Amino acid sequence: MRLVSPRSLLLLVAITAPAAVLSAQTTISGVVRDSATGGAVANAEILISAINRHATADGQGRFEIRNIPPGQHIVQVRAIGYRARGESVETSGLGTTRVVFALASEAVRLDSVVVTERPSTRGVGMGFEAFEERRRTRSGIFIDSVDMRRSEALDFRAVLRRSGVQLDRRTGTRVVGRGAIRNFRQPNNDCLLAVYLDGLKMQQFDLRELHPGMLRAVEVYPSVAQTPPQYDRLDQECGVMLIWTRR
Repeated sequence: MRLVSPRSLLLLVAITAPAAVLSAQTTISGVVRDSATGGAVANAEILISAINRHATADGQGRFEIRNIPPGQHIVQVRAIGYRARGESVETSGLGTTRVVFALASEAVRLDSVVVTERPSTRGVGMGFEAFEERRRTRSGIFIDSVDMRRSEALDFRAVLRRSGVQLDRRTGTRVVGRGAIRNFRQPNNDCLLAVYLDGLKMQQFDLRELHPGMLRAVEVYPSVAQTPPQYDRLDQECGVMLIWTRR
């Protein structure tokens, strides 16, 4: 039996280690809990749309998503009876990144009356399927798939500016609007827009994470008065931006 000297063994490790680092993938492991009770949220859906990864939480709210490349990823979490949320999670490409998502419960709203007349087309539908109907109201700024294809060589923030969307003057990474600002004590301050990604309201969001090539369309409603009623929430002080990806 031929023995390998310590010096040869160190040389072998030095040669093979870089290849292992380059191919390293992170596992995102975590748990989904009720923000009020701290209890587990079973069967919650966890989704990373940009890289087509998803998982379903088990009976204890636990989940695991493997083979995640290094970098920042937008993780969307949703469950029946809870308000969906999205967070940016950074992975290093080494080991396991552990996270805890807390979902706030949301009562299911049922219609109390039966509509017998033809409904208005204003604000029909919340998803991308109603994009054209919302555009016909001309109440916001609309960037469609044709605009996105023409702008694939540009930074997403440049696409927004070119379309007339105002960005935060301090950071340049947040979308602001003017008008219908409910903070009357400081009426001249920039009002930050709420951001929805594929219909999910994002708790944290950075425009630098997006590229025109991954987007289908964008809708920007600069003020509360212009916001479609489906997206007008009592806790919003300004308008909204709806981002639709090519998924």
